[in-house]
Amino acid sequence: RAIECPDCFYLDGKYVVIAAWMKHTDEFGRFQMTRCYIGHFEGDVYVIENEDWFDFGSNCYAVQTFEKDGQRI
Repeated sequence: RAIECPDCFYLDGKYVVIAAWMKHTDEFGRFQMTRCYIGHFEGDVYVIENEDWFDFGSNCYAVQTFEKDGQRI
């Protein structure tokens, strides 16, 4: 599976990774949704503790976050 615009950031004691799934269509016909993974690192390996869809359509595709004044936007 190819992903686009992955974003990794630390939030509330966990590492969050979001990434858009390229050319993916689910069983409901939704296209190029973004997936969210929550986990931690064990050495160089990212261990996923929880994962789910971040959005349910292509309107929020390949979103990126940034930090401003100590807040994740």
